[in-house]
Amino acid sequence: MREQAEPLLAEIDRYLEAPLNQDVAARLIENRNGITKLLDALDQKHFGAAFIGKIGVGKTSAICKVADLQYDGPDNEQVEVLKTGAGRTTVCEVAIEYAPRYSIKVEPMPNEEVQRIVSNFADFIWAKAHRTIADEDEGGNLLSEELTRCIRNMLGLTIEKKKEDGKWRSSDKALEFSKNCKSVEEVNELMFSCLSLESRTETEFWPNPEESKRWQVWLKEIFARINDGKNKTVSIPARIIIRGPFPLMQGGSVWSIVDTRGIDSYIHREDIRRALDTEGVFPVICSSFVDAPDADCRSFYELGVELGLGSRVARDVTLLILDKNESDKIADIDSDITDLEDRKSIGRSIREEQVSNKIAHEYKISPNVITFDSRIDAESEIWEALESRRSAYITSKSRELVTLLSASQELLSAEGSKAEAFEHDIHALMVDWRANADARSPDWSHFGEYIKSVFSATHHRTLAASIDRKGSWYNLNVYEAINQRARSSAVKFCGTEILEIKNSFALLRGKYPEFSNQIDALESECVAQFDSFSVYVGVIAMEHWIEQVKTFVSIWHSMAAEWGRGSGYKNRVIEHWIAWIKSEQSILIHNALLRRIASAWGRVLTEGQG
Repeated sequence: MREQAEPLLAEIDRYLEAPLNQDVAARLIENRNGITKLLDALDQKHFGAAFIGKIGVGKTSAICKVADLQYDGPDNEQVEVLKTGAGRTTVCEVAIEYAPRYSIKVEPMPNEEVQRIVSNFADFIWAKAHRTIADEDEGGNLLSEELTRCIRNMLGLTIEKKKEDGKWRSSDKALEFSKNCKSVEEVNELMFSCLSLESRTETEFWPNPEESKRWQVWLKEIFARINDGKNKTVSIPARIIIRGPFPLMQGGSVWSIVDTRGIDSYIHREDIRRALDTEGVFPVICSSFVDAPDADCRSFYELGVELGLGSRVARDVTLLILDKNESDKIADIDSDITDLEDRKSIGRSIREEQVSNKIAHEYKISPNVITFDSRIDAESEIWEALESRRSAYITSKSRELVTLLSASQELLSAEGSKAEAFEHDIHALMVDWRANADARSPDWSHFGEYIKSVFSATHHRTLAASIDRKGSWYNLNVYEAINQRARSSAVKFCGTEILEIKNSFALLRGKYPEFSNQIDALESECVAQFDSFSVYVGVIAMEHWIEQVKTFVSIWHSMAAEWGRGSGYKNRVIEHWIAWIKSEQSILIHNALLRRIASAWGRVLTEGQG
């Protein structure tokens, strides 16, 4: 479409050299900027697919099938390069990218974060040595299973199982290590010293010519050692990137694939929000077959709607139902149908219809559903689904471009007096709306009330880990939760404003039919500004809480002190939190945030609007 756009862009430039009307000129500059941005989007060749789903749902198996990261094992069994074991999850996000040569790149955690992890592990081992405490006990291990496995392997302090007198017995090397120490501080210091982070600086790995012949085996071995903390030259990874000549070039596009960390009952994570926010990245939300759409899948759609991204979710998201030899067994299949393939086909159709109806009913979104069995289905089925989403994205951008091109032509072709009258009415519409909007500034209840409900719904170990880091942790990040809560509040707040603006534009369409495309473009731009305001509210709310609440150490210390004091941990934490929410200092912090939001609200639809 660039060939269609370039003559019009040249005509806009000629008008701007000697504009007949400054308001029209300003509008054409906005249109030209929008056209340029859309042309860049249409020229885009690199896209991403982010696979999201609960731990153990099978998303990694689907990724291995799509990216050809699998091979036949010694007994002709299918071996998946990224598989870490049944029910286990990778220690971090894994990205797969196209490159001419095979390699693995590690983005390591900062040393200070590694030190915090070691400190948590040392605290747990010291408590376990002196109080007979288990990982899941209140007062037990704050680290996730995958992080614990990684740090134990890095330290060489694993749990060994031996058979003695016909019985299996376990021996914890970390416990034995701690017995020679006089304090938890000494345990922590010695453990951190044993890591030898100064020697764990390697971040990129390449196979030699011999290893390249069996690159799948090489990738699996190197990846597993990095993920499990068994490579002595690598620190704890924050992200792992696997590159190679994988089948990621599809139809003229180059794809990258991201295997996100498995969802552990909490969807409100920064990486998931970013996958939703980033155009050109197509989320693939994975659900188990038996309970499709499963709870995490539904939470994903709910999150998209709350963040004001319902249209993007409907256009760009694929709902992938992962069939593990279950589709032929659902109860709704007629018992007279005995052919296995027929039963599978019918079972999948039934389940896909059920899922579509449920998502459409609950979230007012028509989902793009496919069912896939990584063992028997062709990878082309997922690629076709992704290409369909990419095509819908390109079609959407093309429509936006056509509207802007037509809008610009309307302004260039209009009589001067008519264009001037149109711009005058647009300006009046904005001024009237702005005057009324100033009386409707956001006045929301304390976001701490929402965090209280988050605390209540969070597993006690995850909660304790978050509190120990003053609200920031892998599955529960209080500040990301605040970001999403504030943003969703802004989305709801803006809903009535958008309706009012649209009603005003509808009246203008009747008065100025010759500017219908320009009115459509203006309406879209107004909605985009409301969306940007909602995103900005989330960002400043998160920043405000980090500045004001994270540094309010007394509340975090009082809650952290409850860990290890017996049952009722969460209730005691919530009591501290409620008391803090009601405190004068907390109320002052919230009111200061509302003033920042009100200031931002006062700037909505004031710039570049004629």
